[in-house]
Amino acid sequence: MEWRRGGEVASMDSQAYRKCQNYASMEGMRRMPLFGGYPSPSYVGRDASGRPVFVNPTWTRSDQLIVEHAAMMQCMVNQGFNLVPISPDAKKVP
Repeated sequence: MEWRRGGEVASMDSQAYRKCQNYASMEGMRRMPLFGGYPSPSYVGRDASGRPVFVNPTWTRSDQLIVEHAAMMQCMVNQGFNLVPISPDAKKVP
């Protein structure tokens, strides 16, 4: 699959691709921050004995990657690119 806009292909070093990659990375960190690599436990209340109860967030690094992927796709679409299959007659890199 490759990103195309008209006859233009967005390679990994193109300005549009880099812009969306940076946006996606920032969006992933904003929506799924991992402080020190691990999410912090959250206080949720007290149990029947009055002891504090904490839970760990259920999201992981893979959840952050899903957010980044969705942000990248949306950014590229917003710039007019479509994700299309690579044509079989495209040059093959040795």
